[in-house]
Amino acid sequence: MLKLILAIIASFGVVISLLWLMVGGTALAIGLGVFFLVVVIFAAFGVGSWWSGKLMERGARIALQAQTSDDRRDMVQMRAMSGLAKEMLRLRGEAQKKTGFPALAAGEDLVEGMFTVSGLEEDMDNG
Repeated sequence: MLKLILAIIASFGVVISLLWLMVGGTALAIGLGVFFLVVVIFAAFGVGSWWSGKLMERGARIALQAQTSDDRRDMVQMRAMSGLAKEMLRLRGEAQKKTGFPALAAGEDLVEGMFTVSGLEEDMDNG
């Protein structure tokens, strides 16, 4: 690894020397400055992308934990509701056995479809 780093540094030195001879010191300094500025901008975008990815992973992990917690809570609530319904049905059956009368039905067949309120039309005409 050290040999590779030394080779890169030596190659970079040779390239800079050749450019110094071909274009001059001022042009070389401007060119290197622009090159390093571009490298810094790309590095900033790379670090920003990496950080955004880490934040998205954390957010997804939090969302999964919340979903798991919500699922557990929903299961507990559903068990409680089904237990309540079972208990109501049991009590309904016991009440029928004790009194001898049938329990009231809870269906829609007991609801009257039409009803009238006396005097409502008269109030509407006067108002």
